[in-house]
Amino acid sequence: MSRKDDLINQIVERDRLLQKHKLKKARQGDAAHSSLDIEIEDSEAKLEELQAELKELGEAEDIPVLVTAPSDRERVLRWAKDGRKDSLYGINVSGEKLPSVDLSGADMRAANLTKTELRWSNLKQTDLRTAYLREANLCRTSLTEAKLIGADLSNANLSKANLVGADLSDAVLKGANLSGANLSGARCAQDTTWPEGFDFAAAGIILEDSE
Repeated sequence: MSRKDDLINQIVERDRLLQKHKLKKARQGDAAHSSLDIEIEDSEAKLEELQAELKELGEAEDIPVLVTAPSDRERVLRWAKDGRKDSLYGINVSGEKLPSVDLSGADMRAANLTKTELRWSNLKQTDLRTAYLREANLCRTSLTEAKLIGADLSNANLSKANLVGADLSDAVLKGANLSGANLSGARCAQDTTWPEGFDFAAAGIILEDSE
């Protein structure tokens, strides 16, 4: 492997690590430990160092150089279009517009989908464990049998979404819009957080035995 290829791989991995740390900090809010800020700063500094070295290498060789990883939006669209089965773990498409996208069965654990436009999308059996979906637009989206364990869906728009059989154990749905959503057979845990006044039992949701 050439030094250039090695640097590109390091940049991609370092960027993923950085996004993971930022997502963790966003989840923890004011409770985040100061060591997390140090990890973020270290990752940003290392990323800049790698990009600078790659740029210098490209100028020395007089060849085009990729100084940043492919955008996460491009990765998602490529996955949906080509049916690629690579992991989308920790991907960051916060605020992106991705309506009617087919991501059924994708591995999107710990993904950052804050304020992402996903209405009419297919997320059937998608693994969204610990994903960050605050204020995401999931109107009429299929989340049938999706894994939403520990996911943050605060203030998300889930109106008329299909969550039949979805696993909502320990998920946070505070302020979420569940009007017209189909939650029949979905599962939850004692620590699942619901919108104020929401009756999960009446909605056909099954409370899993914590034991």
